[in-house]
Amino acid sequence: MLTQFFFSLFLCIPVQGLPTPFDPLPTSANCTAHKIIQDVDHFSYGDGHQFSQRYFVCDKFSVHGGPVFFYTGNEADVTLFVNNTGFMWELGQSMGALLVFAEHRGYGESITAIRSVSQILSDYAHLIVHLYDQFKLPQSTPVITFGSSYGGMLSGWMRMKYPHLVEGALASSAPIFHMFGVKPAPDGSAFARKVTEVAGTTCSARLRRALQVVMSTASKDPKSVKSRLGLCEIPTVDQMSLWANQPWGFLAMANYPFPNNYVPMTAGVGSNPLPANPLTDACAALTRSSDTSEDSLLESFRESVQSWYNNTRTEKCFHVKRQQVRDEQFMYLRCSDLGGPYTQGTSMDAFFPRMNIASDDLDKMCQTDVGQTARIGEGAIEFGMTRIDVVAGMTNIIWSNGELDPWADYGVACGASGIKCPPSVISPQIPNGAHSSDLLFSHPLDSEVLTNVRRLESAHISSWIESKVLRYAEVEPQNPFATGVLPNVVVSQ
Repeated sequence: MLTQFFFSLFLCIPVQGLPTPFDPLPTSANCTAHKIIQDVDHFSYGDGHQFSQRYFVCDKFSVHGGPVFFYTGNEADVTLFVNNTGFMWELGQSMGALLVFAEHRGYGESITAIRSVSQILSDYAHLIVHLYDQFKLPQSTPVITFGSSYGGMLSGWMRMKYPHLVEGALASSAPIFHMFGVKPAPDGSAFARKVTEVAGTTCSARLRRALQVVMSTASKDPKSVKSRLGLCEIPTVDQMSLWANQPWGFLAMANYPFPNNYVPMTAGVGSNPLPANPLTDACAALTRSSDTSEDSLLESFRESVQSWYNNTRTEKCFHVKRQQVRDEQFMYLRCSDLGGPYTQGTSMDAFFPRMNIASDDLDKMCQTDVGQTARIGEGAIEFGMTRIDVVAGMTNIIWSNGELDPWADYGVACGASGIKCPPSVISPQIPNGAHSSDLLFSHPLDSEVLTNVRRLESAHISSWIESKVLRYAEVEPQNPFATGVLPNVVVSQ
């Protein structure tokens, strides 16, 4: 009965050509902010140090006995995820869910030492237990975690590490195999090659040549590169290299068919929406002229990076130092758990100069940036070393990826390279999908495939909810979900 009930609700989820059911879109203003006191170190008895963790609760659609949809916050102020994780809102409205968005320690208003991924997962586990008491939830209440990117990794790991607390997980664009120690080893060049592929042959060839000219000019005549690119200050060669190369991966991640500010806000470079198909937009500016002179290449490069650094065209010059994306908190996590390889500047990609981050290189970076040696391979030991064995032990997890997303090659792909997923584990691939496309609000420009992926995800989530509720049918018969009759549930029209 529950399955039939939920399937009828799926039919109310917006389809291709229809907007999200919300107008205006819900935000953190529609929720209530709460705080919970957490231990800084959950694994050392008697440490005594604590911090205040923020989380948002959105209870407009909540039905007693209904599920909890729990967003595992990642590396940003949690309001960003409250305001952008539209699928959680839409599905939550249809399923009578209590929505909870937890803030990652070290970000927003939840300031404390990062320590390790295990500490963060324990924060979320303690918060879930707290929610049962705070809202007097029946024990049959299913908790489903949601997460995007690194937050998607956390979402999946919550199900793997705390299956008694988390009934299932949606892990969108989650590169869980981008860690040293994983077997087979991740290909560090996959990210740069995917960006190159999405940009296309013409754009990539001109980008590589433009980057060569940018770096040559920065090295020989830094005053000239300041004036010719419209920079606010004279950069060092290292600053110029990072500034010139970093937009392209972000633009590929954010290559949605409609304007959106999710990726630039996550990266911390501003709240103004990028244009629709921003990588395409940048490539159009870069390839508008076929002139290969240095002046033309520098001019077209300056125009192309406007798509990332100055999409409103209101800045008079580029602030190279300020616009570099450097997250010291996340660097700590790379050193403690999540370090992985990265390579660019090969014959297979559009980037310049050559860069290679192997385990030794990461260790040197960690000693410089955080004052400690890197724990190479620690994440693989903690969360899964051999891909085939890791996936074989999973249950109730959706690992979704957009095929345009440069991180896609580091995620779970059922059926690839001997990976045999259990029946309750799926890895839907979204053609022309970008980074976490399935977690955004529905949009009239969504593809039919994306709409169908969301329906598939909904079906799996409903089966997890049903399984949890039916386990408690004899001891909690008063739960309305056990009968499939949910009064006062508002569904999308």
